[in-house]
Order: sequence, then structure tokens, then C-alpha cells
Amino acid sequence: MKNLLFLIFLAPANLFCQIDLKKGLFGHYPIDGNLNDESGFRNNAAGENVIFSADRFGKPASAGYFNGVNAFASIPQNSKLNFRRNSSFSISVWVSPDPGNKWPAQAIIVKSPPHYDFTQSVWDYGIYLLNYRGMAGYGYNHILNSETVFNSRSCWYNIIITYAAGNWKMFINGKEESNSDFQQTISYDAESVLVLGRKGASDGDYYKGKMDDIRIYNRILTPDEISYLSANPCNKSSCPE
Repeated sequence: MKNLLFLIFLAPANLFCQIDLKKGLFGHYPIDGNLNDESGFRNNAAGENVIFSADRFGKPASAGYFNGVNAFASIPQNSKLNFRRNSSFSISVWVSPDPGNKWPAQAIIVKSPPHYDFTQSVWDYGIYLLNYRGMAGYGYNHILNSETVFNSRSCWYNIIITYAAGNWKMFINGKEESNSDFQQTISYDAESVLVLGRKGASDGDYYKGKMDDIRIYNRILTPDEISYLSANPCNKSSCPE
């Protein structure tokens, strides 16, 4: 029995030691008291009205709070983030939205050009909350829609989307909840801006709540990597797993 228990505990360690979370990492914003890019490319984000708050482990100043009105963080233009239709990429983000936001669409991380009417800005790609469910796609196309409703007052949720030349998948806390294999491809606009908490460079769809540990990859994350990144969704018994 002791040998069996040893193998059970050893297996995850051996499994996760094979994971290379630096491979293909084009942007990493852990939000540890700042909005710096820790991927190695130093593509630091510029925040407007973002407040640093406690993360899901209770560590102070280790997550960003967005007020839903005028708080956002812009990621500088970088050709590495101009994904095309035949690209592969993955985005991972942790969120804890405030309840009661009456506007149905909240931009988590969205690449979209400026437009005087933000509802007309055709976004390239990104992650939204739509009526408190995870949503992803491009333009006006809701390709992925989660089953989970993000309605807990005390929980954090990990959202991961993957895209490969028209094939989409969405994972909530490590569980695949939505996919599309109908070759629905992203839009491409080299002038669009990737922004946290707002619809790109357009003034709208502001997110209200906390956000943490944003990662952008130029490849598809493996199932083991997805499990690793989405582990420990929160430390309260009321949170879904």
C-alpha cells in the first residue's frame, strides 16, 4: 500500500515536470503589483484606472481590479500578437467578475480596432463574458459559449481558449465546455489593439471584476498544460470544480 501511495503522489510530479510553460509564450501578465510582461518579450501593458487587489489565494496586490466603467490595460502593438487565420494560439486567464453588471458583454482580453461606435468595432479574436458565461470568437461571431455561469461572489474561474486554423475549444477550470470544428477563422487586422478589460481600442464592453495571470501562446496547449494552469480554481468550498 505504501508503494502504491508513493506512485500516486509521484505520478503528477513526473507528469508536470514534462510541461514547458515557457514554450511559445508570447505574453504573460501575472499582475504582481504591476502590468509587466514576464514572457521575456517585455511587452508591458499600460493600465488606466486598474487597481491592484488580492488574488485567488488572498495575496495582496496580486490581481487587477477593473471597475466596469473606465478601467482597462492596453498591450502595445506587437506583430507576434497579430494572429492570422492559419495561426495556432492559446489564451489563459483567471477572472472573478462582480455580480450584477447589467451590460451583457464584458471584454476580458480582446483585440479590436478603434471605432466611434464601439458596438461596430469588428474584433479580431479574444475572450468575453456574455451574460456571465464565457464566450470567444471574432467579429460578431460567438464561436464558443461556456456552460458554466460565472455567478459566484467568492469564486475565481480559469478560462482557456485554443485556436488552430479554424478549430476552436474553450475550457473552464480545465474542463472542455465548448468547441467548433467548422473551420470558422479569426479576423485579421494589423492595426487592432489587444486590451484587457475593454473591447480593444474601442470605448465599450468594460469588464467589472478581478483578473489575473493572463498568458498568450502561439501554439495549442496540451491537456496536461491546461490541467496545470487551471488547477486550484479557488480555496472556498462553494466554488465549482
